[in-house]
Amino acid sequence: MNPTAKILVVEDEPPILKATCRLLEDAGYQTLGVRTGTEALEMARQHRPDLILLDVNLPDMLGLEVCQQIRADPALKATYIIILSGTRTDSESQALGLEMGADGYIARPVTNRELLARVQAMLRIRQAEMALRAEKAWSETLINSAQSIIVGLGEHSRILFFNKFAEQLTGYAAEEVLGKEWIETFIPPEQREELYAVWEGVVRNRCIDHHYENLILTRSGERRLIRWSNTVLTEDGQFRMVLSIGEDITEHRRREEEIQRLWQQSEEARRALLSILEDQRRVEEALRRRTRILELLNQAAQAFSSTLDLDRVLTSVLDAACRLMDVTAASIWMLEPETGELVCHQATGPGRDKVLGWRLAPGVGIAGWVAQHGKSLIVADALTDERHFPGVDEETGIPMRSIISIPLRTREAVIGVLQIVDPAADRFSPADLQLLEPLATSAAIAIENARLFHQAQQEIAERKRAEETIRQYAAQLEAVRQSGLELTAQLDLDTLLHSIVRRAVELAGGNAGGLYLYHPDQDALKWVVSMGPHQPPVGTLLRPGE
Repeated sequence: MNPTAKILVVEDEPPILKATCRLLEDAGYQTLGVRTGTEALEMARQHRPDLILLDVNLPDMLGLEVCQQIRADPALKATYIIILSGTRTDSESQALGLEMGADGYIARPVTNRELLARVQAMLRIRQAEMALRAEKAWSETLINSAQSIIVGLGEHSRILFFNKFAEQLTGYAAEEVLGKEWIETFIPPEQREELYAVWEGVVRNRCIDHHYENLILTRSGERRLIRWSNTVLTEDGQFRMVLSIGEDITEHRRREEEIQRLWQQSEEARRALLSILEDQRRVEEALRRRTRILELLNQAAQAFSSTLDLDRVLTSVLDAACRLMDVTAASIWMLEPETGELVCHQATGPGRDKVLGWRLAPGVGIAGWVAQHGKSLIVADALTDERHFPGVDEETGIPMRSIISIPLRTREAVIGVLQIVDPAADRFSPADLQLLEPLATSAAIAIENARLFHQAQQEIAERKRAEETIRQYAAQLEAVRQSGLELTAQLDLDTLLHSIVRRAVELAGGNAGGLYLYHPDQDALKWVVSMGPHQPPVGTLLRPGE
């Protein structure tokens, strides 16, 4: 029993009204008593009783009409109504009263005990309903205050409830979408087929992925990405609905994508910076290498110009080439114009002594090909190049696989070949060739100048020897001329003979001499003139055979 319940008793018969009110008050209820329908409506709206005991027959209107007006008033929806009648007790009248909004119908006469029992039962029902309404209101408050989409979807994804946040997010009021299909209303057309298949699986299997993400369409056509937490509700093993709580992760995903984009940009920037640093390192390394190369080329040029000795020039060329290429083996082959052969004039590295003086017939070997065609050549692996001449490798016992060979060219023609070798395959590159070709050009000029200087020196020496020979011959002629003049001026035989011997000694550049004359009567040579030390005595005879 609810002792605080307020009951309005509407009865046109004063004794019955008074007795009923006393019965209820004795039971602990608060009572209000009126005799007309008008008063009943006024008191109900003023006091909002928990229960109304309403007589059918009233002076101003029927109790059924009063019941109908009370039920039409939203403020009185929590008030329960029991109709009492002693005249309209048939089932049709009772059904009509219930249809007009009454919660119960009691046919008189009725005992006090039954009346109290009916009142108590009705108040218990009201109390239970009020509790349910309060719980429902509390649940609705929680659902509508939640900052998440909360929807209930029944058969065919029909929307059963739709909270306030869903209204705010989608732009649809709940009354606009309740009863409509969720998939048809909110899912983008290109995803509907997939979602229908998922939904059929939910209904058939009574289960769904607890977490799910998909796009929905708002009233404005905007697409929002929702992450769902889903629960399938069943009743007696039958599908009832899917309760879905959705979180709008559109901005979150956009931020994630923006973070990912920024991360990618930063990663690209990092890689670009590393690339720039690596490029800078390579440039610095290239500059250092270039500086070193220029220094080596400058040193080589100075070395070339510091001497006109051919052997020293050739040695300087090989030394510069080996330092540039960081190798230990190189050689210079000079073209012999008379035979067209290449002759190794200078070499460095293993097997040097065996290579020096080696002769290659015209066009033979890599060097021969370069000399013949006048073109530089890079050979990655000599073992696979048919132009390679293996004789030198066989002689030295050291196979050279990488070869870079450059013609030594003057204005007139190729005068030789500069060849750099290495035992490793694929050792040289076009960049190496670009470095060596200027060196080869300078070397060719230096070699040609040394050759010309050597040739000029030989010509000068030969000219000096010829001049000395001519001078000596002229002196001899002058001596002979002077001897002739002296001879013609002398009439004394002894004086003449001494003059002849003296001129002969002068012409011969000696310091002593003499003269034999033949004496037929003695059949012997007789020493008749003697000049200088260690000569035989005058008169000494030299007979035949002595």
